[in-house]
Amino acid sequence: MKGKVGYEIFVDRFYNFNNKGYTFIPWNIPVKAYDKQEYDFYGGNLKGISKKIEYLKKLSVDFIYITPVFKANTNHRYDTLDFFGIDEKAGTENDLLELKSLLKENSIELYMDIALNHTSRFNSMKENIDFYTGKNWANVENLPELNLESAELKNYLFREDSSVMKSYLRKGLTNWRFDCAYDLGYEILKEIKHNMDKVCENEVIGEVWSYPLEWCKVIDGVMNYYFQQLIKMLLYGKIDGTTFTAAVAKTSEECGDKIFKSWNILSTHDTPRIKNIFGDLWKIAVMLQFTVPGSPLVYYGEEIGMQGEGDPYCRQPMLWQEDLQGNEAYCFYLKLIDEYKKAKGINSGRIKQLFSSDSEVVCFERTSDEIRDTRFVIANPTNKMISACIITENSSLMNYSKIKDVFSETEFEIFSSCIDAVIPPKFAGVFKIKEERSSYNPYKRIT
Repeated sequence: MKGKVGYEIFVDRFYNFNNKGYTFIPWNIPVKAYDKQEYDFYGGNLKGISKKIEYLKKLSVDFIYITPVFKANTNHRYDTLDFFGIDEKAGTENDLLELKSLLKENSIELYMDIALNHTSRFNSMKENIDFYTGKNWANVENLPELNLESAELKNYLFREDSSVMKSYLRKGLTNWRFDCAYDLGYEILKEIKHNMDKVCENEVIGEVWSYPLEWCKVIDGVMNYYFQQLIKMLLYGKIDGTTFTAAVAKTSEECGDKIFKSWNILSTHDTPRIKNIFGDLWKIAVMLQFTVPGSPLVYYGEEIGMQGEGDPYCRQPMLWQEDLQGNEAYCFYLKLIDEYKKAKGINSGRIKQLFSSDSEVVCFERTSDEIRDTRFVIANPTNKMISACIITENSSLMNYSKIKDVFSETEFEIFSSCIDAVIPPKFAGVFKIKEERSSYNPYKRIT
């Protein structure tokens, strides 16, 4: 199983292409927080995403995940008015299908987003009172929860051939992110997935904020907020490197191949942006996001260093720039994505916890059958220099050799499959073996 690089797009804030017939806020006006801000539209649309496919291609993403585009009152569109209609401010169904087609031509997959747990209080189903629980999701007045125990509602949403999910599957929209998957519960998710599988091969990723194991048993993968929390606790100094690595390794082993389909996220439309969460440790966070098992998901704008606190500030319009060559974040992401895609150890290898003489060090191996594709991830999130002995179980690590960081000039020496490391403060590196082909090379007969 191989992981993929993903990119999340908040549709209204990505790119407005020739969107007419409505009054939109000018793109250069920053988002403001006030009571009715969810009704502020900038006019980002499906055609706008189509116009930026070359940008996505240059970034080398394998898939995009777009926030909901169904008819709704708000800019986030999680308050669906009609599951069978595309919101006019986002475009048309033809725009959606054209986007999918153009993405496919460029080897990029499309993941749709849908909220099956709640709708708008003005939804077209409202006349059927049996469809609603009488409660609101998270006590938000405009988001009444659906009564998914109702047989009639199940028929409407996913059981019948004319149901919401089966209709879109037959149109070729086969990859989905389920909003609030944790609210749907194991049994409902299992039933939805079973009915979807009757139509065609598909993939369902659930928004889950807890340990992923049981969720991975009923759907294809999760938005891995659990790994995000581990990275936060590590970089906030609440857990040490040994605890972090052990937790990631155990989770990955228990979830099996589903861990590679799960999305490793650091920021989304629901959270502050990376630099606001991690400050000057943001590069370490992103390095870990890309090197723990899974499919890293980049929230739009993170690759150019956009900042913003929680909703609505994390939903600012995309800052389109003519020249990104001098943009530090962009160059960093390009190099990291390139390393992720070419190193089999990172995109598809198992994770092995390494043993360090200093528990504050993060150290793990992403394995490959070939030592040249194996990567060793070593990080020091503290403010001090750490000298540590790191013990591996890799028989192909040879004496008289070194491992070198892909992103810097940092090198560590190898002795009897152990790494002698002097690790700078606030450092994270992805190390591979360093071969001196012009002189003595102990790897000459080691694959």
